[in-house]
Amino acid sequence: MMSFLESFGIDFPDLCRAISAKYPSYGKACHTEKIQQSCKEVKQILLKLHNQGEYPSEARVSEIMTHPGYLRYKQVRAALN
Repeated sequence: MMSFLESFGIDFPDLCRAISAKYPSYGKACHTEKIQQSCKEVKQILLKLHNQGEYPSEARVSEIMTHPGYLRYKQVRAALN
């Protein structure tokens, strides 16, 4: 018995190729958006810590961040400065 996706690919091969061709650019766009959101979040955290009189160290910022793993990216780390 054939699954829905298998039968969809057989019935609409051109549409499947078009979707497959767009998928990598969609993934890159989502990644870029998440990086930009993380940069904004870092800037907000820096401002918040400064207003509270705390030193905005990388460790302290990462404790507050929603996704601290994004600090591994150069663009997000650059927002610390």
